[in-house]
Amino acid sequence: MLSSAARHEMQHFVLCFCPNKQEKPRLGLIVAKRKLALAVSRNRVRRIIRESFRKHQMYISGVDVLVIAKKSIKWSDFDQLSRVLDRQWVKLKAC
Repeated sequence: MLSSAARHEMQHFVLCFCPNKQEKPRLGLIVAKRKLALAVSRNRVRRIIRESFRKHQMYISGVDVLVIAKKSIKWSDFDQLSRVLDRQWVKLKAC
């Protein structure tokens, strides 16, 4: 998927997306232990990403999305992450 996917880099994430042959969108997450050492933090980031995707998945169809967390996510506010992701789903919907 990564070789043929369009990439969009943001401050805390890299979004990779490509069309799929299904009607529903699919989400993949990579939150590495090197980026966030504590499992509690990694799981919280995953929950925030999943919740944001769940809210917007009805507007996005036929796309595989991979979200890769960057190291800068360690110092970010979780409300800020949610707002940034919400904006990105809207942009993806427009594509």
